[in-house]
Amino acid sequence: MLPRRFARAGRPGAYLAIIEPGMVTPGDRVQIVERPDHDVTVALVAQVFLHDHSRSDELLAATALPAQWRAWAGEPAAAYPA
Repeated sequence: MLPRRFARAGRPGAYLAIIEPGMVTPGDRVQIVERPDHDVTVALVAQVFLHDHSRSDELLAATALPAQWRAWAGEPAAAYPA
């Protein structure tokens, strides 16, 4: 499975939001409209989720983290044996 291979390699990928559906063609401009004020990255989420739940409290710095993920990150690390 490709996602597992990426996870093992520590390369979870880039994630973008689609604001308006349409065609994208070579030369089109890509604009960054928001930068978070925290250091929570997709790579950190993957690392914590897959390998080190003891660091889950670090994920709570991302206020935009979906409620489901925030609930998981708030659970005690002891619930997830290493």
